Amino acid sequence: MSRKLRRGRRDKAPNGKWTVTGNGVEFLRGRDPEVMYRLMQKLMPRKAVLSWLTPGKPLFGLPRHLDGSPWLTIVDDIDPVAAGPESFDKDSLKGWAIRAQVIAVDAAAPKVKVYETLGSLAADGRLVLVVQTVEARRLQWHQYFVFVRPPGTPTMMMHHLNNPRSDGPRQIVRMGGLHDDFESDRPILPSSASASNQPLIIGATARRKLS
Repeated sequence: MSRKLRRGRRDKAPNGKWTVTGNGVEFLRGRDPEVMYRLMQKLMPRKAVLSWLTPGKPLFGLPRHLDGSPWLTIVDDIDPVAAGPESFDKDSLKGWAIRAQVIAVDAAAPKVKVYETLGSLAADGRLVLVVQTVEARRLQWHQYFVFVRPPGTPTMMMHHLNNPRSDGPRQIVRMGGLHDDFESDRPILPSSASASNQPLIIGATARRKLS
């Protein structure tokens, strides 16, 4: 499901969930309304495309008239029937996974700052893939991307997760290259990414506090 974003309004649906509407466009996914609205605000000025990949349903690409547009695709791995990469249409998921320049694995409650950052990257012309998942499948998704992406492909990786330590912020963002260590709690340093990844790694760090 792909949507060309237009300026709209937020309305409360009868079932209590939020929908974003405008010029016939409806957006109802049961997500945090503020997070999704702020994401759309970042995408709209560039007429970016926001699409969803849901379990078992194909999403092969954008319509021809949208080819070349900036886009951000969200993989819905928090759907009740989802259980990781194997839950999704194989060709659709691989197609988006190979094309993306920025990949975010979001295993915590979505935050406005994280999605504003991702929306800005897409609005700047990068192809962004976001996996909304749970902590138990966070590293499984990372390994999937390591497996399917062609060797040497420049990649900016972002993991958004709950802080495993008792001190510090409740949630942290870790950024680095595809082959950096996202499993342990060791720092990710800019020099740890391969030279092929360097152009897309911005502000690489072990932890980024969410205020």
